[in-house]
Amino acid sequence: MSFDEVRDSLVISFAEGLITDEEFLFLYEEYESVNPFYPYWEFEPFCLDSLDSSECKSEFRLEKEDIPFVADALQGSPLKNCFGFIDGTVRGICRPDTNQRVVYNGHKRVHGLKFQSVALPNGLIGNLYGPVEGRRHDAGMLKDSGLLNDLSRAGFNTRGEVLCLYGDPAYPLRPNLMRPYCQGDVPVLTPEMEAFNTAMSSVRVSVEWLFNDVSNYFKFIDFKKNLKIGMSAVGKQYIVCALLRNILTCLYGNITSDHFQLEPPTVQDYLA
Repeated sequence: MSFDEVRDSLVISFAEGLITDEEFLFLYEEYESVNPFYPYWEFEPFCLDSLDSSECKSEFRLEKEDIPFVADALQGSPLKNCFGFIDGTVRGICRPDTNQRVVYNGHKRVHGLKFQSVALPNGLIGNLYGPVEGRRHDAGMLKDSGLLNDLSRAGFNTRGEVLCLYGDPAYPLRPNLMRPYCQGDVPVLTPEMEAFNTAMSSVRVSVEWLFNDVSNYFKFIDFKKNLKIGMSAVGKQYIVCALLRNILTCLYGNITSDHFQLEPPTVQDYLA
């Protein structure tokens, strides 16, 4: 059941005297959608077959022959305006002699540095921010990265529709940043909301695959005893490894691009 359907049911229930004024006002406000309202039915329909390759690339930022693969890849995701997934990762380091509390991550119980990554369905890390102290929360790292400001300014398609990232419950809820339904966000988790969470979780796992790709290919970044702050550029090492992993993905693909059936760009296009 959509938010609009719930609100319509509330109006009917109130008109029939099944709920009080206070209950109606509270529930009607609670079930207000956070997504912007777009009258898509006012836009003229188009025929993909009538568009040439240059028009497709201008309108959709995709080659014409890739559009069917994108449509198939997005069938498993109920969030149709999602173009990537955001998450943070903690990279373990050797325990420093000083300022140990600054880099200690209580959740992972390890001294480390944190990075924020945006995973794209073509297998690339589209945005990487860090390193920051291991104790920092994902929401704080997001604020410092300025990514939300960039999304609010440029996160739209050519028709003006909002594009968004999807993250875990640690992130704030914004038009350009979606997260699972949580008990504190709505009074009751409906079966449809739980189904949404399950479906999005099955595709959001791709960001974990990219983290594993980097660490599995460059094993030395997992050897904490050699990662000593002040003796080597620990943060830069991970950034360089992520860049090289992107280049390898352009050449050979990876599990994420295979899962979504999207070809990554060529090395020439990626580095241009």
